[in-house]
Amino acid sequence: MTPGSPKDGDASPCVARQYSGTLGKTGNCQIGVSVHLVNERASCAADWRLFCPASWDDKETDDPVQAARAAGRRARAGIPGGVSHTEKWRLALGMIDEMTGAGGWGVLDQIAAAGGTRPVVAADAGYGDNTAFRLELEQRGWRYAVAVKGTTSAYAGDAQPAARSLGGGPGRPPGLPTPGGRRTCAPSRLPARTRSGRSPGGRAPGPPGVTPPRR
Repeated sequence: MTPGSPKDGDASPCVARQYSGTLGKTGNCQIGVSVHLVNERASCAADWRLFCPASWDDKETDDPVQAARAAGRRARAGIPGGVSHTEKWRLALGMIDEMTGAGGWGVLDQIAAAGGTRPVVAADAGYGDNTAFRLELEQRGWRYAVAVKGTTSAYAGDAQPAARSLGGGPGRPPGLPTPGGRRTCAPSRLPARTRSGRSPGGRAPGPPGVTPPRR
């Protein structure tokens, strides 16, 4: 989840003009990233991180004036040196790792002890459209059900890049052909299942989920 807390000034830690789903627009606000534990009966916000915009990280700019300004704001707000600008999807992954990884909270052990199965990660398009986020989930062995935008491209599972003929005529060079062609994920064209058997825009079925919910 990426809730926004609207602010009037610029002194609150990590406040900036940024998009907030809570506001439904770009505004002066703080943004938090949370991971929830959910099942058919309840949802619990289990972990939170305050998103630090690049404008609050003096190491994110080569401009000495901007860097000094960011350092001053951090000092006045009492932000620890270890807090840096990190993408929201990386914050979400870090919390999932903390809750379920080795030496962490032991959430998976608790679920197994209660007779449950490994949860499914569900997320909105703010996370689901990020290829790196999905790949990191796969590398960790997570099943997921994430939303994607209708303009997101999808290929058949057996698609392979093919050499293209540049031709000799004017105009834009043709794209790389693939078996079955490229498709968007618009509802009218959405394939029934992806290569891994997931429905890209669907909700997590059945077992409890670990999710950064909708913005």
